[in-house]
Amino acid sequence: MRASLTSRLQTSSAQITKVYGLLLLGLMVAMCLSVTTLVGINALHNTHQQAHNVLKGLRDTYVLNRDDWYWWRVGSPVNSRSTFIRVTTETPKEDTVSTRHTKDFVKKTDDAKKIFGDLYFSQDAGFYYYMTTTQKVQDGKQTVSAKYQLWMSLTNAVNLLLTLLRIISGLMLLFFLLGTGFIYGLAKRLNRPLVNLTQYTKVLNDNNWSQAVDSLPVPTKPTEVRELSIEFNQLLHSINQQAENDRQFVSNVSHELKTPIAGIRGHVELIQRHGKRDPKMVPDALAVIDRESLRMQRMIESLLNLSHASQLTIDRQPTDLVPLVAKVVGDYQRQIAQDIMLVADDSVRRRVNSATVEQIFLALLNNAGKYSPPTGIITVRVTNKEISVSDVGPGISNGDKARVFERFYRGSQTGANSTVKGTGLGLAIVKQLVALNRGDIQILDNQPTGSRFLMHFPTDS
Repeated sequence: MRASLTSRLQTSSAQITKVYGLLLLGLMVAMCLSVTTLVGINALHNTHQQAHNVLKGLRDTYVLNRDDWYWWRVGSPVNSRSTFIRVTTETPKEDTVSTRHTKDFVKKTDDAKKIFGDLYFSQDAGFYYYMTTTQKVQDGKQTVSAKYQLWMSLTNAVNLLLTLLRIISGLMLLFFLLGTGFIYGLAKRLNRPLVNLTQYTKVLNDNNWSQAVDSLPVPTKPTEVRELSIEFNQLLHSINQQAENDRQFVSNVSHELKTPIAGIRGHVELIQRHGKRDPKMVPDALAVIDRESLRMQRMIESLLNLSHASQLTIDRQPTDLVPLVAKVVGDYQRQIAQDIMLVADDSVRRRVNSATVEQIFLALLNNAGKYSPPTGIITVRVTNKEISVSDVGPGISNGDKARVFERFYRGSQTGANSTVKGTGLGLAIVKQLVALNRGDIQILDNQPTGSRFLMHFPTDS
């Protein structure tokens, strides 16, 4: 369970939600601090301005005695619960007047510490503003000195600020939960196609083909996942096609080997049963065994050549194909009854591997010799416009042209009932050897009859 939880926390949806959550949390904290700071600064500014105005009013009114103090208090809007004022006059006798609760508040400021400017803090009084100013006024023959002291409590402002902070924090927490939930759901929905790809890949990895499907649904968005799904379906199609080809290959190999093995086993049993009583049948049986064993040998050699061609790495060099193909044609002409006509330019240079090109032309000449009548003419063209091998056989139907290069495929006209013998691997080997030389091969109809194998190889440049 712990491993499952760890795995879920490492999914892209969880990672996206985590990053978004951290960013959102950081933005919210920064916003909360910014709002609180701005409100606090504004409150301090207003308090400072209010305190300054109160002291200015005292100075402008000339509060020098108790009567002045009384009339000033009558017209003053000062809140005595949060603003505390004390006026001390010397005439020369000292006299002190103050607002209510001033003495009690001042006692609470004994342990006060200055924060900055006119802002102070004490354990009992909390945050408060303290400002003082003096004034000397000539009253008749005597000089009156007045000292104005003002304490303005910030408790209400601090409480308001804390309440605002709680409200903002609560709203931000709500937005954080809603935002992360929305992002997680969105990320999970966007990643669902990727999850489907992963689950299906696990099915393929476990070789559970009974649950496999031909393709996955392709989402319309996001574009990246859509393109990935399309590419994955193409890859899946290729894998399924390759798997089907492999199954067909194994089936074909089994079928092709079964016939000669059955013939060999049958004639071995025939010799064992009747060889002593009828010695004349032994040479015929041995001839069949020899023929079928040679057939198996050719098939196995073709399979080895095909496997070798699929893993071969060749060195391609600039090569003149005319003398190379002329030698192959000259050597092979002695082995078949048909005439081979070579049509060639003086020089045709291509970047190829000589040994594999010889194999290609030998295989194509062998194929042409099988299907052309004894009196037919096989045409080999090696010109700068065309490189091809043409026969005058029965030709290849359009349906067979797409599959004739598959392993063991021999076409509808040359199948199991055909008198033309072969393994069905020759053209598959040709296809791979041409591809190794970075070329391509295609089948065209030869006129008036037969097939033309047209090849293209990279030029010398």
